[in-house]
Amino acid sequence: MNCFKANQLYLCLMGFGAAVALFGTWGGTLGTILMVLGIAAVVAGEIIGLVYFKCPYCGKALYHDLRLPGRVPKYCPHCGEELRPSVF
Repeated sequence: MNCFKANQLYLCLMGFGAAVALFGTWGGTLGTILMVLGIAAVVAGEIIGLVYFKCPYCGKALYHDLRLPGRVPKYCPHCGEELRPSVF
């Protein structure tokens, strides 16, 4: 998985998980299930982002101190190569 797909999947899972967890605040058994599913989606999105959000040239992380950006940077902060979706 390249860094662009990983970023899209990360953002989708984070948004979906937050929305589902928000519906889980209604309470009851269904609310608890929704809350757990939402939290699981958020955690899965974070793991995917941390594992796959790397430079395809040097393999180093494109995030800083476990803080994932909302978009792929234009250049790798480590090797300086331009990151373009058409390359991958």
